[in-house]
Amino acid sequence: MVLKTYYDDGHFDCFDTAQLVDSSQFRGSRLANWSLDFDPESSGPILLNLYWYDNASDEAGPVGLPVAFRRDGWSFVVADASDREHLLRMTVDDEPFLVRLGDCLVDCGKLYHYANMVDHVLPRASKAAAFLEGMRGDWSDGDADAQIAATLGMSAESYRWAIAAIGALPENNDKEDRF
Repeated sequence: MVLKTYYDDGHFDCFDTAQLVDSSQFRGSRLANWSLDFDPESSGPILLNLYWYDNASDEAGPVGLPVAFRRDGWSFVVADASDREHLLRMTVDDEPFLVRLGDCLVDCGKLYHYANMVDHVLPRASKAAAFLEGMRGDWSDGDADAQIAATLGMSAESYRWAIAAIGALPENNDKEDRF
């Protein structure tokens, strides 16, 4: 994972998690796990956390394989409170992670999730549901909505949510566009 930070004064940082400077601290490590701690409402630091998995234990998991347990590594300060004031954007593997909108940082993961939902997932779900709805006569006995939901790979509750969300899409109602 390559994390890059871009600042308003032209400063740029690049953090490469694939290249540990001294991996001897993790002898026997089988896997490294990285996470970013970030709260858009906080002025605290943005942390890159390292966890690692050492040699597997004698304990067997549900499929009979040895289990390797996660160990705490370190937290690396990517941007402290004063850095956050000047941070314009942060990317992870060249995908936006944070962007500045006005005086605040925006979590692109959440933003992109809903944008993807509106642009791709719900329109496709709408077409698939309409197709399967038209096939109702071909379904075996039982709850057709539950069968459609299962065919689409979702629970009946998720199916009901998707149908309601499809109805809330801008092209499906008369509300003005907010932006």
